[in-house]
Amino acid sequence: NINGQQLAKYFPVEKFRGDNVWETDKTRKRQVMFETSRLRLEMHSVEINHNKIDDWLFVEIPNQINVLVEFRGQFLVFNQTKYGLKGWSLAPVGGYIEPGETPQEAAVRELNEELQLVAGALHYLGTFRVDVNRGCGQVSLYLAANCKKIKHELLDSDDLEIHDLKSLSYKQLKESYARSAFQEVKWTATVGLGLNALAENERVYRAMSSKFKLSTKFRMIT
Repeated sequence: NINGQQLAKYFPVEKFRGDNVWETDKTRKRQVMFETSRLRLEMHSVEINHNKIDDWLFVEIPNQINVLVEFRGQFLVFNQTKYGLKGWSLAPVGGYIEPGETPQEAAVRELNEELQLVAGALHYLGTFRVDVNRGCGQVSLYLAANCKKIKHELLDSDDLEIHDLKSLSYKQLKESYARSAFQEVKWTATVGLGLNALAENERVYRAMSSKFKLSTKFRMIT
């Protein structure tokens, strides 16, 4: 068994970067065991259906966003490697939400930083818990349509893995989704919900038009 003090010998102890704190009417006590800037390990005491559990391990990581990006009738995704995956995977734009930042602000920032694009319309697809028992933060998903290139200094990425930018047609995106080319469940959800929104394009167009100045160039691509 290893406790928080022992973990601190192996990892630098830093203040957790996220705003998340999870407590419900089932939570009786919560104790932070260990934290770094991107992870906080907690031990919760919970009561569920009159059963008390004193060693419920709960993990917080900063909340995240993912964005399916449409640019000039194509969909921009990364082909990349990740430590937790075997081989390559397609992936949408994504990143952590910074402290004090809203999910929508994070989506706009990541789109700017990763692709130097600004969205003509940003459609919200939903916010979801990553792991319903152990936490692991929440992810908010978006579809960015009618994106335009902006002049922006390319920022250094803290992503250590290799990634290449790919441009997919609507048909290629559907085929990639169907063959599980997006290997992380958050990425798969982003693309699946984005495709569903595109299939209901007339409704989405009206919803986005009410909040954003949307170019008439955005139409469903068959």
